[in-house]
Amino acid sequence: MSASTSYRELQQEVRHGVWTDGVRAALVEVIKESVSFLAAAMVVPEISLVPQKSYVAFRVGDVTSRVVNSRLYDAELCLDRIDDVLREGPDANSPHEASRVLYTAAVSFCCANDIKSSNRARGKSGKFFEFLVGNMVATALGVRGFAELEALNPDLARGLNPDHLFDLGDGHALIHLAVKTSTRERIVQPWAHQRILDGAYGTDRIKGVMVFLTETNRLAAGIQETCTPERLRQYQMFVARIHAIYYFDPPEPYLSLARAYPFVPVRSIMSLWDDAPVLKNPSPWK
Repeated sequence: MSASTSYRELQQEVRHGVWTDGVRAALVEVIKESVSFLAAAMVVPEISLVPQKSYVAFRVGDVTSRVVNSRLYDAELCLDRIDDVLREGPDANSPHEASRVLYTAAVSFCCANDIKSSNRARGKSGKFFEFLVGNMVATALGVRGFAELEALNPDLARGLNPDHLFDLGDGHALIHLAVKTSTRERIVQPWAHQRILDGAYGTDRIKGVMVFLTETNRLAAGIQETCTPERLRQYQMFVARIHAIYYFDPPEPYLSLARAYPFVPVRSIMSLWDDAPVLKNPSPWK
């Protein structure tokens, strides 16, 4: 099966709901093919400008992929554990292993697509990441389906288009899930959407959750993480409240935002499963 065929099958499965077992199985197939493809590529060391992080890229011919955090990328572990981690969540006894598995799963397709795509288009990578995160969040929270909201303002509803609105069933909060590979991609949009949802349905009735991959940026001098912590603080303070922000490779400048007002809750993706009971609870105080 070619990678393009397996990706098309993933697209077909997503039509039945991103939370299904069929989507998980298709994700595993695409991930394993991507990891195996990169195993045959040349590994190119990159200069890191980020303390405590090292980076490499993959090269085939004269095409080089985006960079990966070499301390998190673990091809062998991902091939061995990805199905179990996506099905059952991280093992409490080996959270660091699960972190490497999920990071490798998320970034491998993006790197393979960088090399295979003639125009280096990022859209396909972004959609894959959305499918992966959607399935993970749905599994962790026990999603029952997409939320169907009454259009209080039809003109407004047509222009909103949030990434996902998850229905967790009676007695639970709704989840507004925004998924992007980095915050450079119209980062204000999820906060703006949350502000509209808060105004239409009430504060905390729909909880905002955001998931990002990384913030790496390739410069002439080396690889750096491009972070704008003050901008995130301003959005959290003046636009809307996002309940949780997760990174597969969290930047330290963003992790510190959770320790001071207005408490932008940035954490590792590994915290998703621990946070699930709070995110599902409709009360803002629990």
